[in-house]
Amino acid sequence: MSFTDSEVLQFVVENGVKFIRLAFCDCFGRPKNISIMPHELERAFKYGIAIDASAIAGFGDEDVH
Repeated sequence: MSFTDSEVLQFVVENGVKFIRLAFCDCFGRPKNISIMPHELERAFKYGIAIDASAIAGFGDEDVH
């Protein structure tokens, strides 16, 4: 099933969604997620959401000693 951005935004408003969880996997396949507020969703569709990847295993300069 495929929905347009406006259909998703309409669903969020009509159903009183409190937050949106965006899920992804790190380099090792472990699930990670961040949450955004509904008012941030339109901007997320347009520009994406930046994350601090240095805090995620496999993405940053980690000191593993």
